[in-house]
Amino acid sequence: MSLQVGDILEEKFFAGIEGEFSALLRKSDKPFLRLIGIPQEVENLIRTNSLKAILERLNKDLPDQPTDSLASIALLFFTGPILSMDQNQLHLAGKELFGEQLSDELMQEAIDVLSSLASDERAAEASSSMANIGDLITGESGAFATIWEKGQDG
Repeated sequence: MSLQVGDILEEKFFAGIEGEFSALLRKSDKPFLRLIGIPQEVENLIRTNSLKAILERLNKDLPDQPTDSLASIALLFFTGPILSMDQNQLHLAGKELFGEQLSDELMQEAIDVLSSLASDERAAEASSSMANIGDLITGESGAFATIWEKGQDG
């Protein structure tokens, strides 16, 4: 099963994050010191709610499964160097993670899907990076500062 970002980041998700973020800001114990830790708390809030949303979606998509079968579901998040691994390296990593719990056939199917997703992620990241560079050059980016200013004419 594969989930799309839109399957998780629905209005219910954002409303929940907004409510919890509001509560974080309004906690009264040591307000100034709490503000310093807000970024870490927001990251944890988003991570926790994302995992809950994924598990809720899995539960909805697999309604005939016994509740205790969800305990055997593994959610793996791959970022960084693992996205550049070839199929052989992914297979070795999979064997290391799952040992003999998966048949060779199921392992190969998982590696094929992971390899395809990694390729898609690399393509999306490259596209995003090129857009960011374009915005940086044109001065249209709000996330970057340029070392020059646009001329008076442009």
